[in-house]
Amino acid sequence: MLSPVETILFMHTEIYSTNPAVRRDAKAGKMLRLAPGRYTDAAAWRGLAPWERYRLSVQASGARHVLTGRSVAVLLGLDVWPSPDAVDVGTWSAGHAGRAPRSRLPHPLRRHVTAQSRAELEDSSVFIGESRCQEPALALAKALCLMAFPQAVITADSLARAHALVHSPHLPDRAEIPDRLHALIPSLDEVGAKLEGAGWRRGKPVARRALAFASPLSESAGESLSRAIMHELGFATPLLQHQVRGDSGRTFRVDFAWPEAGIAGEFDGLAKYTAEGGSSRGAQQRIAEERDREREIERAGFRVVRWMWKDLVTPVRLFGILRESGVPERARRSPSDAASLRLSRWAQRA
Repeated sequence: MLSPVETILFMHTEIYSTNPAVRRDAKAGKMLRLAPGRYTDAAAWRGLAPWERYRLSVQASGARHVLTGRSVAVLLGLDVWPSPDAVDVGTWSAGHAGRAPRSRLPHPLRRHVTAQSRAELEDSSVFIGESRCQEPALALAKALCLMAFPQAVITADSLARAHALVHSPHLPDRAEIPDRLHALIPSLDEVGAKLEGAGWRRGKPVARRALAFASPLSESAGESLSRAIMHELGFATPLLQHQVRGDSGRTFRVDFAWPEAGIAGEFDGLAKYTAEGGSSRGAQQRIAEERDREREIERAGFRVVRWMWKDLVTPVRLFGILRESGVPERARRSPSDAASLRLSRWAQRA
């Protein structure tokens, strides 16, 4: 099977309209249209995760439009959750803004006014791969304005971490970010400056909060969402990536810690137990190692509290776990507050 990138067939619309073989494959469901003149193998598409499908749609649209918002965040390798339902593109006219009507594309276009003129939009654009994008700092400011606070924290944390890695050559995790993206990843301050100078108003308060709250210490979307929900539900601010020294002499990092309460919090994303391509024996070994690690952390005076994605997408579950475990609270909230917490500004998808 072709790789996701290889499956995009870059063809002009007029070629498609006169090519019987392509028409037959599309009509028979063998090919899927992602954007005008851009198609992918339908079987390969069905095997992709939602975020992989979205990235493919973004790449397909980037040849004809100036991308902005969440689409640019995805191309920069930043975390965006849940996977968006539309490709964000820039425009200079309020009359052109909004979602493309009656589109049959998997991810239709959603146009956002991010410039005063066509020239301004195009002159300030850059290329990420073959996709034309609005300058990243402004595009990311728009992205945060399209999100609810917990969702915006995920992307802002991811940006803070990426920027820290790019500017810390000695860190081994720097290899996570391709060299071609290093010069394109802005700082939180640069995004904040673009936000304040932007001509739109909607979403700015949320974006400001997310930028101020962001931390480079969150190492996954799940950790970022966890701390955003904790904050919204009134729990005390935890230490991130706190180091605990075990009785064996080894040092362990925990995702969250409230040392004064003797509590360590761990978000379990499952991937650390079931690494792709790993054997069941390997998974069992990782689980056994994690149990040994937890015992040492507990002997060091911390009670370990764990939660998973299903507890995050239903915040009242996380609320119950944290309160029952005795996590300190800076403001008393009720289960109804957790039940009403809005995680995103579009449909939730775990």
